[in-house]
Amino acid sequence: MNRKLMRTASLIAGLVVAGGCLVPAGAGADTAKIGSTLGHASNANGELTTNAVGVQRSQAGGSGSLPLVSPANGVVTQWAVRTSDPGATYNLRILRPINNSSYTSVGQSPTVAVPALTTDSTLNNTVSLPIKQGDAIGVALGPTAGGLPSWPDNVSGDVVGYVPTFSNGAASGNFTDIPGHELNIQATVSFCKVPDVHKQKKVNAKTVFDFSTDNDIVGGNSGSPAIDAQGRVIGAAFDGNIHSLGGNFGFDESLNRSVIVSTAAVTEALDKIYGEKALVAELTAQ
Repeated sequence: MNRKLMRTASLIAGLVVAGGCLVPAGAGADTAKIGSTLGHASNANGELTTNAVGVQRSQAGGSGSLPLVSPANGVVTQWAVRTSDPGATYNLRILRPINNSSYTSVGQSPTVAVPALTTDSTLNNTVSLPIKQGDAIGVALGPTAGGLPSWPDNVSGDVVGYVPTFSNGAASGNFTDIPGHELNIQATVSFCKVPDVHKQKKVNAKTVFDFSTDNDIVGGNSGSPAIDAQGRVIGAAFDGNIHSLGGNFGFDESLNRSVIVSTAAVTEALDKIYGEKALVAELTAQ
């Protein structure tokens, strides 16, 4: 196999089919920050309450305008708290709304301890917590925390809610809302970036997207290049019919079929949906 053919095969093999759309493996990831911009120092020794879980319930002003809930299903990969409460301990909580005043805690980070003599610091923490679209982030205070890591910005639309500490996995009671405060926690959410479906109308509907062959494939062959009689990569295996499930034990050429996503479909999607003009030029160069 020549170098260009190997390059093409590798690129095609790196494509997966998900939900009817062609998604380049390892690409399309996006991130979003939610919560506070951490633009204000927290009150020394915390404020409002102890032994509680706090959440930013609404935000009209404050130090910034980040969304308060996750914009998509994804994973929280990092979270930060700005604090002036030495000796305090915190846990990030993923809070799923039950109604307008209560939540279920569906995830919790490892405990973060604020170093002694801290006056005003932002503590950044790596984590891996699943989060769904619409989930909020909150903070659970340990017994040594003097109060919530928040700032009294006196903006009435900035509302922090709190409730007595409750276990992760349990439902909370009704939160008490206090206007004029900003909760100094922030999370980074990583999620799959879905292509703009409106661009799909530009795709040539006559393109051959999938085809079947009588190749003998089994589980583990997905991504393998399909090569025609002239040695050209014409697609990548990604599925088979029901009869191919027995391919580990026997092959019946009259029944077994593999399902291939075509290189034409890959090229069309990369060009019309993802706008990867340079990659298309490389793949189609003679």
